[in-house]
Amino acid sequence: MISQNMLDALMNNTSRLIYFKDLEGRYTYVNQEWLRQCGLTSPQVIHRTDHELFGDEWGALFRSNDLKVLDAGTTIDFEEAVTLPDGSTVIHHSLKFPVHDDQGRVSGTGGISSDITERKELEASLRLSNRTKDKFFSIIAHDLKNPLNGLLGLTEMLLDDFDVARPDQIEKEIRLIRQTTKVLHHLLDNLLTWSRSQTGLLEYKPLPLPLDALLEDCVAVARPALRAKNLRVDLACAANLEVMADPDMTATIVRNLLANAIKYSWPGGVIRLSGSVVAGMACLTVQDEGVGMPARRLERLFHLESKASSPGTHGEQGSGLGLLLCKDFAERQQGRVEVDSTPGQGTQVRVLIPGRLPTATTG
Repeated sequence: MISQNMLDALMNNTSRLIYFKDLEGRYTYVNQEWLRQCGLTSPQVIHRTDHELFGDEWGALFRSNDLKVLDAGTTIDFEEAVTLPDGSTVIHHSLKFPVHDDQGRVSGTGGISSDITERKELEASLRLSNRTKDKFFSIIAHDLKNPLNGLLGLTEMLLDDFDVARPDQIEKEIRLIRQTTKVLHHLLDNLLTWSRSQTGLLEYKPLPLPLDALLEDCVAVARPALRAKNLRVDLACAANLEVMADPDMTATIVRNLLANAIKYSWPGGVIRLSGSVVAGMACLTVQDEGVGMPARRLERLFHLESKASSPGTHGEQGSGLGLLLCKDFAERQQGRVEVDSTPGQGTQVRVLIPGRLPTATTG
């Protein structure tokens, strides 16, 4: 026969939370693990309700679940979140059941809860990994395959017509091949960089970084694409603006933002690129006068699973990876990305990095 001491030993030597409440929702028993996780003592808990112990939000949730058990008269599974005294939130899988007295009448509820926070975090991580995998497959299947097919078609046309084509026609096809190759190179560069970022192979290495020189270098890299669309860059950077930031990550951000601005700008337009200090943070701004974005697309801009990219003003294709990289690299530097856009008027992207500004002057 099981003694009371044996039952107490069983109840108090388990990693599960065990508890009983009366019909009014007042606790009549909690085991030691319940007290440990909640940071309370038995006198603080017994005869008190969840509302009194955890506040209205959690109290309403727990009471609602208890009432469902009482109404159904059977055991029900729940997932419940609990905020601990240190402010962290744990998720419990709770098995709740009606309790009967000696006469068989329902006298309250009982529950056994297990901490499944780690499992839920793992599930979320797996979902993110699956979305990442799906994004890669999408890029490989569409964004890489289409330019490669285009290259094959162009080279075949060039070979077939080489003997009879006019020099200007040959030049046109070579220019198309070059443009398609640039798109592929940019896409592959982003794909490989993002892959390294997602697998933890990229380390954050902050160094004193003169922003004016970095912006000038990024504009120089983009010069051929700017000329192809007859675009001008107005560059304005605060004098001697230096920030403690990762040079590679920051340059990748600027190059991608410039590439997007070029892609969505109308020929003959202006792109404004600036570096300044805003509330003690380095602020990189890229603003174009291009097609802009509607609010519904803006809301999904940084969603991995959505196809956020749309064709540019010359039909340029993209994967949407560039903006994801910008957001990722800004956040790795404890910064953020802000985007404002109006259809038909253009887009402004601001990247704020809170690195130390040793010699910065506000511009």
